[in-house]
Amino acid sequence: MTKPFNSCSFRMRRALFLLLSVLLLLAIRSAMGEENLLYNASFEEIDTDGLPRDWFPDAYYQDEGYSLFSCVEEEGAPDGKRVAFIQNIAANDARFVQTVEVEPETLYRLSGYIRAEGIQEGRGANLSVEGLYVFSESLTDTDGEWQYIEWYGETGEDQTILTLFVRLGGYSGISTGKAWFDKLELTRVEEVPGDAAAALWYQDEPPMYGNDDPEAEAEETAENPAWPHLLLISLLYVLISVLLLSRFGRGTGRELTKNESRRGTLFLAAALLLALAVRMVIAAQSPGYTVDVNCFRSWGQTMAEYGPTGFYLQTGFCDYPPAYTWILGLNHLVYSWIGNGSVAAERIIFRFVPCLCDVVACWMLVRFARRRFRNLPEAGVLLLAILLAFQPATILNSAAWGQMDSVLCLCVLLVVCYALEHKWQIALPLYMLSVLIKPQALMFGFLGLAAVLIVWLREKESRKNIYIGLAAAAGTALVMILPFGWKQQPGWLIRLYGETLGSYSHATVNAANFYYLFDGNWKPIGETAPIAVPLLLGLFSLLYGAAWFYHRKKTIPGWFIEPGIALTGASWFLFCAVRPASWGMIGTGAMVLIFLIVLSLYIRYAELRFLPFFGAMLFLLLYAF
Repeated sequence: MTKPFNSCSFRMRRALFLLLSVLLLLAIRSAMGEENLLYNASFEEIDTDGLPRDWFPDAYYQDEGYSLFSCVEEEGAPDGKRVAFIQNIAANDARFVQTVEVEPETLYRLSGYIRAEGIQEGRGANLSVEGLYVFSESLTDTDGEWQYIEWYGETGEDQTILTLFVRLGGYSGISTGKAWFDKLELTRVEEVPGDAAAALWYQDEPPMYGNDDPEAEAEETAENPAWPHLLLISLLYVLISVLLLSRFGRGTGRELTKNESRRGTLFLAAALLLALAVRMVIAAQSPGYTVDVNCFRSWGQTMAEYGPTGFYLQTGFCDYPPAYTWILGLNHLVYSWIGNGSVAAERIIFRFVPCLCDVVACWMLVRFARRRFRNLPEAGVLLLAILLAFQPATILNSAAWGQMDSVLCLCVLLVVCYALEHKWQIALPLYMLSVLIKPQALMFGFLGLAAVLIVWLREKESRKNIYIGLAAAAGTALVMILPFGWKQQPGWLIRLYGETLGSYSHATVNAANFYYLFDGNWKPIGETAPIAVPLLLGLFSLLYGAAWFYHRKKTIPGWFIEPGIALTGASWFLFCAVRPASWGMIGTGAMVLIFLIVLSLYIRYAELRFLPFFGAMLFLLLYAF
């Protein structure tokens, strides 16, 4: 006899099965750590000021009228009825902030919905981490739609807290416009899906400054200055260099045999490899200048992920021309292949090219000296190159600070070497490349233009090479620029250079120059400078004019030109002292004076062999003043 079907019993069994399934799913979810670590993640709870609970507003410019923060009701919000809202009326870096507890050395996913409107410049709307130059995808205008953002990061070895930003803007990427945020989640994950990369949500050294404040950084580092050690190292280096050069650098050279040349080359190669190794050891141990290091890291990741076409559209802020971003993208790819999450490996990879350029420059100088100056003593040439390879300032810049100036220096050095050999078909495209590496190469432009024009006027046989070089320079520019400008508005590169050159709004920034001596570090260029600054610059102008007048008036036609330039400069600085004047007025006058002095001297001598000397004079004077 068949037992009758009991519908009530069936419903109870089904309910029990569903309950166990839900409990099992919750247990699995809890075991995987996929709980949302953020409080009030959908901004439904607000305080008496109408701001979301568990979040607090913060901004770079906190003056009234810059930014507005609120929680607004939004129909069709991704979750609930309220969303967080930020409006930057004036350009600012504004954010809602929350700090949560996290586990060390753990992968997390930060996700949420963002709606952006009318953001024209800067970084845009994004998710980010306090004190680090790392950002999620940035949005500028979503056409009224909500866009889902997903971003992965890894915590550090001893890290237990994480401060997150829901942000409109970014360091050196302040923005105007509006942004809405909703349904945020911070969850633990076991791995990063697909070809996505996890950002480092930590740094192994304390941040150089908090809350994106460079003036605070200057005050912190001033408490424990490194200059006594650097000064001692520099003096020791100078003493050793003088002793060695006085012992081995004198005499006249002779034609080297093949064996002598081979032995010298092997000795130089070994010394340069040692110099490179020393740089790599220092690079692995030094965090570098955090702001620039984090910029290079972020730009490299953006270049690797989006390529040249999307680089400037996605990065939000980048004040570098296109050429060096190729190297940064390659650095990121190499690190993702072999870095294995090592901080030391990342430092070495990102600083390898600049450090390599340091030693390659020494190698090129030896080759150039051997070809052009056969009467130089071989021991002196090799010793000078080795001393240059171990020069403390270049090691500090490339290996310790993590800068890339040596890439530009090598390129300009090659420009001068090939120009001296009248190989304009190589020198001119190399100069174009140097300008596309860093805007500072433009400082050499007036002097280089004078050199090319003088050669063109005097040497008809060089005109063909100059024409070929100009065509090659144009081709170099097209090859480098077109991939980046494919989706850009016309004139984007000119705007980039203008914004870069106009972004230096301080008298000096961490530079051992004349203005640093008078407390000009991080001082706004609109601030009034001490009266001693223009008075000393005026005295410098007068001394230069007097020296030229005394030594040259009897032998050189037009001897009054240089004293006239000096007198004009002195008059300007006297005006700045009486007025009184800002750092900007004084600095602009100093740069114009330097250009006029160097150009007039080069045009007076009008010989290509003086190009290296006057080029070095130009850069040194511009750096100092």
